[in-house]
Amino acid sequence: MGTEKRMCRNEMQERLDKIFQGYDVRGIYPDEYDTDVAYRLGRAAVEFCGAERVIIGRDMRRGGPELFSALANGAIDQGADVTDAGMCSSDALYHAGADGGYDLSLMVTASHNPAEFNGTKIVQSDGTSVGKNSGLLEIKKMVLEGAFPEAGGRGTFRNDEGVMERFIDYALGFIDPDNLTPLKIVVDAGNGMGGVLTELLRAHVPFEIIPMNFEPDGTFPAHDPDPTRPECVEILRQRVREENADLGLGFDGDADRAALIDEKGGLINGSELGSVLARKILARQPGAKISYCLVSSWTIRDTIEDHGGQPVITPVGGANIRQVMKEEDIVLATERSGHYYLKENHLADSGLIAALMALEDLCQEGCMLSELIDPYRKYRMAPELSILLGTPESSVSELDEIKREKMQRANEFAQGAEVIVRNEPRFEFKDWWFCVRPSGTEPRRLRMTVEAKTQEQLDERYEQVKALLAE
Repeated sequence: MGTEKRMCRNEMQERLDKIFQGYDVRGIYPDEYDTDVAYRLGRAAVEFCGAERVIIGRDMRRGGPELFSALANGAIDQGADVTDAGMCSSDALYHAGADGGYDLSLMVTASHNPAEFNGTKIVQSDGTSVGKNSGLLEIKKMVLEGAFPEAGGRGTFRNDEGVMERFIDYALGFIDPDNLTPLKIVVDAGNGMGGVLTELLRAHVPFEIIPMNFEPDGTFPAHDPDPTRPECVEILRQRVREENADLGLGFDGDADRAALIDEKGGLINGSELGSVLARKILARQPGAKISYCLVSSWTIRDTIEDHGGQPVITPVGGANIRQVMKEEDIVLATERSGHYYLKENHLADSGLIAALMALEDLCQEGCMLSELIDPYRKYRMAPELSILLGTPESSVSELDEIKREKMQRANEFAQGAEVIVRNEPRFEFKDWWFCVRPSGTEPRRLRMTVEAKTQEQLDERYEQVKALLAE
């Protein structure tokens, strides 16, 4: 192999190491994730999954049309028939893929990441996501090599323009619309796909909807598209109070996550809303298995047990969670980050379906949202801390070494704890627990979560763990 060719391969390897992450492909467009990689990814995904029919959607991010075309051309060149789902939310695409009998669904999105990012989520026909532990590394190797088995011929291409409308009808099937009562709701779509979904929903619900940032815009002029970060919902919280609204609803970029704001402006976290959904589902499916991820509150575990369900702890990340759901027949999986997966929804997550189920419950209870959530606020959890590692020039191997060293510190600090391991460790003590894990979507970051039974314990332990990782 010549020096130039070897250098090109090394450069490609370094790029792929950055963008092939735990649950999907995601990187800065076009510096890290470009149309060349997307074309190869389209071919590799079709070949690895043995797909004959593929549906591809995209959100409003910069580079979406170009990456879509590259993925589609790659899939077609590998012999698959491709359907264009157009600009849509991720949950709408997942439903279209399952409902239409497609072998593979590809979604062009970087979810909650800042505007400079784009990526691709890969979902197979059985509802499982392709992640690091379920085929993504094999696909990465094929993309690196750039050599694919010859297909019997090129596939075909067609458009499907009704994906979002059909998804609204489908999502409403998870509730009884007659149970809904008039509510005043401020909705912040964050310039993502949630605005399109909400506009389509208007005609079917008795809600007064006050829109914020409904225009799809991949530059995200209002704020980053992550409704679980307090700074991203601060204006929504203020607007709820100013409008004397019943609640606020925020979506992330591809609208597969939803976050609720109560009438006082309080942000409802994933474990609290997950507890509402768990109680609701266990009322009609007694004894069912419901899961919570490694960084979820003890609240969700307690709720599942108190209502006769079977709690199961899972790793973080959609690809990991869907795999556990399938293996253990879990009917609802919850994540602190605001993802809610339903067995009845093809194992997929949907911000809209979760929100509709919670709103139905709120209407039936006839109380304020803060009152509905209050029973699930018995522990104290700090906002997840994101710890930046290295420098922008740090290689993947250098970052991995930093992560290993900090994780080792955490292990040594946690001597005597009960260690719960689902890919990453969670250290549980009698009155508190903590989890330190590498981010599955941002290579330069560690995530730190701490929860305790009292605020005093939380303050003390949070500072201890934070100082430990900052050394």
